[in-house]
Amino acid sequence: MNKKEILNNETYFFLVQESSLPIIFIDRSTLIEFINAAFTRKFGFEANFIVGQPISTIIDDDTILYYIDKIKFFGSKKSVLQSFLFKKGNGSKTLYDI
Repeated sequence: MNKKEILNNETYFFLVQESSLPIIFIDRSTLIEFINAAFTRKFGFEANFIVGQPISTIIDDDTILYYIDKIKFFGSKKSVLQSFLFKKGNGSKTLYDI
């Protein structure tokens, strides 16, 4: 299922929006398209600020940014990227896996 199908389906949208896990969708140009409420609570960015911003606004790791850039052109079977820095709205940083 792609992002459009999820967000246009009421049940899936509810599950994504109400998830206790932070969820973020980015487009092929790595611009942030959607965040859920858990993302806002965890990282402190409101949707009206972060949507439309590049993923580099929240990721502080050039290796991961390179990998994301590579995925958008070639795809990947790797499902977990480990231990990279996310920037929070308050300026602090935290390690996460995706």
